[in-house]
Amino acid sequence: MTAANGSKASSDQRLGSLPLFLSLFLLLLAFFIFLNSISSFEAGKSDRVIASIRASFPGFGEGGDGPGVLDADRIGAVEPSMSARLTEAFKFAFPRLALNFVNEGERIHVDIPLDHLFVPDSTQPRAALRVLSSRLAKVLVYPDAKQDLETRILFGYRDADGRIARDARTLRRATTVIESMIAAGGVKRLMSVGLEPGHVSELRFIFQVVSRGDAAGRGEVRP
Repeated sequence: MTAANGSKASSDQRLGSLPLFLSLFLLLLAFFIFLNSISSFEAGKSDRVIASIRASFPGFGEGGDGPGVLDADRIGAVEPSMSARLTEAFKFAFPRLALNFVNEGERIHVDIPLDHLFVPDSTQPRAALRVLSSRLAKVLVYPDAKQDLETRILFGYRDADGRIARDARTLRRATTVIESMIAAGGVKRLMSVGLEPGHVSELRFIFQVVSRGDAAGRGEVRP
């Protein structure tokens, strides 16, 4: 066989594998098109899934819902009048404390040093907890309010699995807080208390807009 013939045979072999490669590529493309055609999207489902997870795990997704939740599915921002009443309630209970209110639109959170709510290293509540519970209850059950707010109260912890936070003192403090809120007139079905990483020396209050009639944590202490 001459050199020219050998070069021609090698070229024919390479060209012969091209149709096979193209066929496999088109088959894979058709498979993904088929998967896309049988998939479906249900409007509003993303919010319901996230709400269900958060009801069971209060610390889940504290960083926000992210860009994956469609604007059309969102319930809406906290009304300015409601935000102002919440701010007033905290300032009334802690007039000398510099408070940091974080308004993310659909929810507001504020951190309160635990030593302002409980006697240090004990489960004995301070008078400020009763005052705050009373003021918040009046805001949250305000008869002219156009929206319901879910209240989540979160204790912080340091380690990855929460073992430090699940001691008797923390659980007793959590029970005291939720009982104080409910005794002041708060709506039990729209309140929950739980744990999340960080802010070990502060108690975080989160107020988030929910659809009318939706239940949150049913006033439970979630370990």
